[in-house]
Amino acid sequence: MRTATWLKTFTQTASRPLSRVSGLAAGLLLMGTTAFAQLAGTYTINKNLPTAGTNFASFTAAAAALNAAGISAPVRFNVLNGPYTEQFSLGQVAGVSATDTIVVDGGASKQTLSYTGVAAQPAAVLLNGTDYVTIQNMTIDVSAGATYGVGVLLVGQANNNRVANCVVMGTTGATSTTANAAIAASGGVASGTSAGDANNLRIENNVLSGGYYCVILTGTSTTARTTGIRVTGNEIRDFYLYGLDLENTSGIQATGNDIHRSTRTNVSTFYGVYLIGAVGAAIERNRIHDTFTGNPASTSTEYGMYFSTDGTAGAENDVVNNVLYNFNGSGTEYGFYNVGSDYARYYHNTISLDNASGGATQTTYGFYQTTAATGIDFRNNIVSVTRTGGTGEKKALGFNTTTSTIASNYNDLYVRTGATYYTGAYGTADYATLANWRTANGGAYDQNSLQAEPQFVNPASNLQPTANALNGAAQPLARVPRDFTNAVRSTTAPDLGAYEFTPASNDVALESIDAPTAPAVPGARTVTVTIRNSGLAPLTSVTLAYTLNGGTPVTQTLTLTPALATGATRAVSFSTQATIVAGANVLTVTASLPNGTADANPGNNTQTVTLFTALAGTYTINKNQPTGNANFASFAEAASALNTSGISGSVRFNVLNGPYTEQFALGQVAGVSATDTIVVDGGTAKQTLSYTGTSTQPAAVLLNGTDYLTLQNLTIDASAGATYGVGVLLVGAANNNRVANCVVMGPAAATSSTADAAIAASGGVTSATSAGDARNLRIENNVLSGGYYGVIVTGTSITNRATGLRVTGNEVRDFYFYGIDVENQTGAQVLGNNVHRSTRADVSTFYGVYLVGSVGSAIERNRIHDPFTGSPSDTGIAYGIYFTTSDGAVGTENDAVNNLLYNFTGAGTQYGIYNGGSDFARYYHNTISLDNASGGATQTTYGFYQTTLATGIEFRNNLVSVTRTGGTGSKYALYFVTATSAIASNNNDLFIGTGPLYFTGRYTTINYTDLASWRTANSGAYDQNSVQADPRFANAAQANFQPTTAPLNGAGVVLARVPRDIAGVLRSTPPDLGAYEFAPVTDDVALLSIDSPNTTATPGVNVLRVTIRNNGVGPLTSVTLTYVLNNGTPVAQTFTGLALSPGASQPLTFSPGVNVPQPGTNTLTVTASLPNGNPDGNASNNSQTITFDQPTPPNDEPCAAVPLSFGAPAITSSNLGASTSVQNGINTPAACGGGNLPRDVWFTFTASPSTYLSLTGTPAGTVRVFSSPNCSAGPFTQVVCQGSGAANTSVGDIVLTGQNLTPGQTYYVAVSGFGASDTPGPFTIRLAVVLGTRSSASTALSVYPNPSATGALTLRLATGTAGTGTVELLNALGQVVKHQALAGTGEQQLATRGLAAGLYTLRVRAGAEVLTRKVVLQ
Repeated sequence: MRTATWLKTFTQTASRPLSRVSGLAAGLLLMGTTAFAQLAGTYTINKNLPTAGTNFASFTAAAAALNAAGISAPVRFNVLNGPYTEQFSLGQVAGVSATDTIVVDGGASKQTLSYTGVAAQPAAVLLNGTDYVTIQNMTIDVSAGATYGVGVLLVGQANNNRVANCVVMGTTGATSTTANAAIAASGGVASGTSAGDANNLRIENNVLSGGYYCVILTGTSTTARTTGIRVTGNEIRDFYLYGLDLENTSGIQATGNDIHRSTRTNVSTFYGVYLIGAVGAAIERNRIHDTFTGNPASTSTEYGMYFSTDGTAGAENDVVNNVLYNFNGSGTEYGFYNVGSDYARYYHNTISLDNASGGATQTTYGFYQTTAATGIDFRNNIVSVTRTGGTGEKKALGFNTTTSTIASNYNDLYVRTGATYYTGAYGTADYATLANWRTANGGAYDQNSLQAEPQFVNPASNLQPTANALNGAAQPLARVPRDFTNAVRSTTAPDLGAYEFTPASNDVALESIDAPTAPAVPGARTVTVTIRNSGLAPLTSVTLAYTLNGGTPVTQTLTLTPALATGATRAVSFSTQATIVAGANVLTVTASLPNGTADANPGNNTQTVTLFTALAGTYTINKNQPTGNANFASFAEAASALNTSGISGSVRFNVLNGPYTEQFALGQVAGVSATDTIVVDGGTAKQTLSYTGTSTQPAAVLLNGTDYLTLQNLTIDASAGATYGVGVLLVGAANNNRVANCVVMGPAAATSSTADAAIAASGGVTSATSAGDARNLRIENNVLSGGYYGVIVTGTSITNRATGLRVTGNEVRDFYFYGIDVENQTGAQVLGNNVHRSTRADVSTFYGVYLVGSVGSAIERNRIHDPFTGSPSDTGIAYGIYFTTSDGAVGTENDAVNNLLYNFTGAGTQYGIYNGGSDFARYYHNTISLDNASGGATQTTYGFYQTTLATGIEFRNNLVSVTRTGGTGSKYALYFVTATSAIASNNNDLFIGTGPLYFTGRYTTINYTDLASWRTANSGAYDQNSVQADPRFANAAQANFQPTTAPLNGAGVVLARVPRDIAGVLRSTPPDLGAYEFAPVTDDVALLSIDSPNTTATPGVNVLRVTIRNNGVGPLTSVTLTYVLNNGTPVAQTFTGLALSPGASQPLTFSPGVNVPQPGTNTLTVTASLPNGNPDGNASNNSQTITFDQPTPPNDEPCAAVPLSFGAPAITSSNLGASTSVQNGINTPAACGGGNLPRDVWFTFTASPSTYLSLTGTPAGTVRVFSSPNCSAGPFTQVVCQGSGAANTSVGDIVLTGQNLTPGQTYYVAVSGFGASDTPGPFTIRLAVVLGTRSSASTALSVYPNPSATGALTLRLATGTAGTGTVELLNALGQVVKHQALAGTGEQQLATRGLAAGLYTLRVRAGAEVLTRKVVLQ
């Protein structure tokens, strides 16, 4: 076995030419200053080991070696200890050939390489001109790509490559066509689809998933096709549009693949195999099925195989022995589609288009040909078209172009009987029966074909026919010697379709269970079934057995008189009845022993149905138990029972053992009433129902005409919908329903307005916004998130409004556009909700509560806040409460009462309350705080805004505070656009900021700055009894907007409509302004902010400064402040001598400040108390807490060590904020300095025979050098430790030559201060090569006296020696005991007083040269 060539590095010194370097350079390729030997043999990719020897720590490192050096023999990489998150990018690798190949093997565990594609580099594995590479046993994952992602991409004539036994995952959600595939061969690094030229590519036995294309292989053109491509034995699944796309190829073989979309929900048109520009193709023995299983309601088109390509005589494109089945969408279906494709041969295929679905049209073709073509041969196929549903025509054959040359014969063309079913179509003429079809085009087609039901063993999975008529009915074809299973075909009378088979003499099929039917009635009921004779012999007897709910089988042998002929059916009944019980009844019937002998084909012997009686009582939904008795295994089965059988008393479903991933769709349930209701309860765990919406079925829970249903304690998750998704959708007069105590999640990212909400009541299954008619709907105490709309409830019209709507106590959050949208309602109540967008970043305009076309509404006690907190720089408009064309009337006014609007973040225009032409709207006792600071350019702001003629508007007892800062836009408390609107505004607090942009009000085109001037507007019509006072909210930072200022106390007018405040407290007489009743406090200090430290701190003492405000009614003369850092001991300080008037604020600074020793994140809490030495009357505003960082350096630990390179400039680093590393083997305190807990930062280098480190800066006082096999786990072995010898002193230069370092080995360097109290900060470090070392024999260094008893040594450097460097004295243990800078080429002294007598080594580094001399101290 070949052993791997060791990975080597070579560093060129000075400017010496490569030709003069010693033998190490032979066979090396330089890459900058680093060279790699050509690779040969076996290597590992193991991230737990450094790149050295036969290991690479990453795919990137392995690729760099291959790209730089190439190979000299076969190379194998065994991948260990994944996963890896990176790209593996190869170019043209030198040295590869048919014998010298590269294999990357993930082993039995299929090690994972993950990568998130970007536009410029979409591929996880990029083979750019790379030849002879095999990727095997790997998991390659680009599924996270939001737009781009290719698992394996071959470009630039990447030939003779192979991907085998891998799992390759393309994107799961992206729908872009540009670079979005599991495997692609194209013409460019940034594209998956451009013309390419990858020849002799093998894609074998992989599981390939996702992508817009799962596999797309594109040749250059129809005149420069690729060759030698084999796509064999793969599972190709869950792609967005194309399964296997083959373009501009010659002789391609796509064989034995399994192509399907069994789970993907966000899908488009289905192309199983797409062939264009190809000749000599063999599309053989593939399964193509389950086109829309993840989204059966989709109306997109399905193509099993699509040809748009011209073969030639002798180079035909062949489709042989393929099986197409379970096409299950709701759109048009084509088994095979040929568009103008010459010389295409379709032999021995089985096409089953037999599913039932719910589309409106569902046009269906087994084989369809259009656009003139010649040389088409369609022989020996089975085409079964019995698809049900829709009004579209269903045809076995469709020959659209009468000038095409088509040979069609020896086929089975089976279609259902009915008005929309046809054997064939020629031009514009349809032919219902085979006999009719044989007359088409002058009798050109299917004279030897037949029309018999194939009787598949199992239409869902085993398409082997059993019908005797198909046996031996095919024409022998030399092109097809074997069948789908590789069984040898008969050379004289082969069977039709993909399978050879032998009909059984005795075979009975159970076709259907005909009775009892749903809804079942409890009691004894007759069981009737239909059987078919699928054998060759007449059927004279059969044994039937049924089991009900898993009970004892009931068996009966029936004698059939007259005998049942081959292929015939008959209904038969059991003489022993089945006893149906209340609830679910699972009935299984099995046929056996045809003619008293064993059944040759048991696969068609059994049918099972679940029948439900009208439900009453308590049931479970428990997926861990089968459906039966009082349990349903799924929401779908519970829905089926309700929809088919109704209820006969109140019904409760307790949901257990979630989550469930499905839809819960109910229609009109028979038997419900105000007393006989349905409850679905998820319990204390709030069991989860998840569903990904589609355009035709967007809702996780659909109530279509369903009445008297309660959903409670459930988590309903439609958040994954990319475009469509509604948590709960009510349509079709779904009345008297309730959603309570649930978590309902609409789409988290979708921005479509069509069907995108947490809860919606509308007029159609596919829409959340159309006019609906859900009445008496209760939405109570839920957490509702996401969606374009959080909640949208729409009545029919303003002349037919819905009634009885209650939306109460919900948190409505993180929607895209509308929080609560109420349309065309009478008497709607929107009470006590918490409406906000605190986290969502992708947002548009904010509407907290949106009311249109409604009367008699109560919008009351809602909190509306944080419209753009997830995107504070967004310039979208924010509307707190928006009334438009909602014309109330006397007695049915639309009321907005006791609402709280605050923390309006964002950088755009803000409206607290907006009235657009809405008559008889009453706005009472609301608190509107538009007081945030933000960074927008304009930031126009309105507390209350009225536009478009309206009458009967009242604005009373409100608190409006508009002090928003930033931008050039004007800020208004009130803004009345329309002079003719009738508005009563009085007894309000209209507080605004100071400056030229702030106005109390505007009437038509005139601004009024202060309250006094505003009182003159419109001839004194407005706010004669209003005030203009700072409300001094109790604690705005903690959302406590109870005012504390005396002028607002009792300043309102008594309104019978508002007996209580937002908190349920009785209103006083006269009441207070705004949403809260309050009592002013004598002594109240508010801690407004912690001003320093803010985002970052420095080690040691930091200034601690806060701002307080006097919220009491009298002066503030003293206060006690207390801070706690990181849950430590409280530190208190009392500040006296203050003279703070009511409402005034003042900064205060602790003395001393706060000591911040801890690197990383710190938490600081400051509390104010004892105003004027008395208990604080309002403790809710006393504290503030901040977090701030004392940042740690990026190279604080060994695994983040910064690499040092020979010859590179010095690196500037810092140990400010560094921690103490404590990995195995790193002992503290260090023997040479650094204190008990050295605060170190880390570097790494590869040793050479002559190495030194040069450091400058006093924070670099100690250097320790370690070896270690693993940067995290260790163990670390210290090989060098050197300190400066003095606090806040640089260690200077450290010569590592002679310190037992192994050349070529990687070492770790820790740098810290010398003393425990050294000041951390910046320093520089450089790795260099010692050009030479001269021993004591050298005359370049003179030392005297030697021996020395004087307490000092004098040293002199010879002329011509560099005058910069270091002087060090080392004891016999190699420890540095003295260190100082070299003073020049003259004489200098080195003090030795206090050192023990003995032998020492004097080491002088002068420039890049090291001089040593042995000295004796006496």
